[in-house]
Amino acid sequence: VDELQIRPSNGRGKALLAPQLFREVPKAFFGLLASDNAPIYLDALDALERVLSAGGSLSRQEALEVVVEVLREHPEFVVAQEFPNAQAEAATLSGQASLVLRRLIETRWLHEPQRSDYQRLVTFDANGEILLAALRQIARGELAQFTDKIQIACGTLLNDDAFTDHPLADLEGCLANIQSGLRELRQMQN
Repeated sequence: VDELQIRPSNGRGKALLAPQLFREVPKAFFGLLASDNAPIYLDALDALERVLSAGGSLSRQEALEVVVEVLREHPEFVVAQEFPNAQAEAATLSGQASLVLRRLIETRWLHEPQRSDYQRLVTFDANGEILLAALRQIARGELAQFTDKIQIACGTLLNDDAFTDHPLADLEGCLANIQSGLRELRQMQN
């Protein structure tokens, strides 16, 4: 064990993913998806993001109303493990909505910044939007489409005029197209 050292890079000069990721989001950000209340959280996030996309923010009261509607569809709300000292608050639908909204803010899926005018506004976190979009794509099993990204990368590589003005950017674009194209091919295989 003394000989084995954990290095901060993968041998190719790139930092490990976990430290970078957990600097951006707390571990509880993903733990939310593994909790007993995960279906409620996901449906609440989905509903809130749809409403928030129109205006960018909601008052806390409006956000609570959205969560109450989701809870009406999910009578299976579990109090015990996640909210051990909130039995009284969880006795009502509005109390449960408050607990859910508070958890979404604590785990940084949502933000409720302190404001000088004391208004309580809720906004969606950019990282949460990215992950929610990926979860929607997985859940809906959208048909895979081949968009010729591999062919675009090959065309760029064969082009004599490519890589002259911005060689690194062109190469990164080719790599991104190849990775995206391979991902599309794997989706088509499924």
